[in-house]
Amino acid sequence: MIDTPAPSDSPTRHPLILVADDDPRVRTLLRRRLQRAGFAVCEANNGREVLAILACITVSLILLDILMPELSGTEVVQQLRADSRFAPTPIILMTASPIVRPQPRPHALGDMLFFTKPFAFDQLLAAIGCFVPAPTTSPALPARSVRALS
Repeated sequence: MIDTPAPSDSPTRHPLILVADDDPRVRTLLRRRLQRAGFAVCEANNGREVLAILACITVSLILLDILMPELSGTEVVQQLRADSRFAPTPIILMTASPIVRPQPRPHALGDMLFFTKPFAFDQLLAAIGCFVPAPTTSPALPARSVRALS
């Protein structure tokens, strides 16, 4: 089950961020904090779900865990960078393991930022701001649940 903004929400007023992490607690925490900051949020719990969601909607940025089931974050990035539709999409990689870093050559993955969990949310917001314009100030967006097609 994935939370996406209601259809009436404007992506330019509320940039849409895809949060992909296999830990539901991390997804919930990030979703709540990002929504309070004015972003629209959708969620994926594995790499295959990321690709299914991106086949249906356009996002402003992806927060992507590296260690996920089915497809790792690095494998997802490689597939996205190979597809011209997603190559320019900003990606911020996250991991709970301080020793896990993406190994492919930087040009193979494109420009990305990397965070080791736990991290300060203010630092994450600053990093997001490097790629996505700040949302207009407004209350948190309503969300609806949709199921990703596999």
